[in-house]
Amino acid sequence: MRILLDIHPLVRCGPEPIVTRELLRYRRHLETMSDLLSQSGITENVLDDASAAFIATVIQQMGPKAPRLCHKDPSSFIYLEELADMFPKAKFIHMIRDGRAAIASTIQRGIHPFYTLENITTAILSWERTTSQMLEDCQYIGIFRCLSIRYECLILNPREEIKKVLDFLELPWDDKLLEHEKFVHNTSKLNK
Repeated sequence: MRILLDIHPLVRCGPEPIVTRELLRYRRHLETMSDLLSQSGITENVLDDASAAFIATVIQQMGPKAPRLCHKDPSSFIYLEELADMFPKAKFIHMIRDGRAAIASTIQRGIHPFYTLENITTAILSWERTTSQMLEDCQYIGIFRCLSIRYECLILNPREEIKKVLDFLELPWDDKLLEHEKFVHNTSKLNK
């Protein structure tokens, strides 16, 4: 999805900004100290505004300017409700992939330390819990802000699925999106 959006002339995604998940994890941890922080004048709004400013600055300065910016970091999707609050105009795309394929890819790329061939059952259960929570969060923030797309449907019906995404993002169609393999060299690379 990142590559498709990166090819669109009105969008710039760039590489995965790997700091987002860590910032959001720390932001969530700070909630355990909310009483102490508010005594110091640091409210939830202050923390949210500071976190949003940091994330926005990272995204903006990771590449050239564009009318639309995109942030591709699947691991930060577990913070969807927080991100939706911090960025009230943002839209989110949840790419769902068959669990077996997702886990196999994760193991092959060495992304998640708990996803290994030795504990495949644990990996499957973890994937199922995480994906279910992400689907719930996507539904919670609403259909005008979060779109779920199945990876396998995108592969089998690219025109139809890409059109859904562009309609959701209110972007015009561009034929280059159906020939993304010709333009992929102009986009940023995946992390791992």
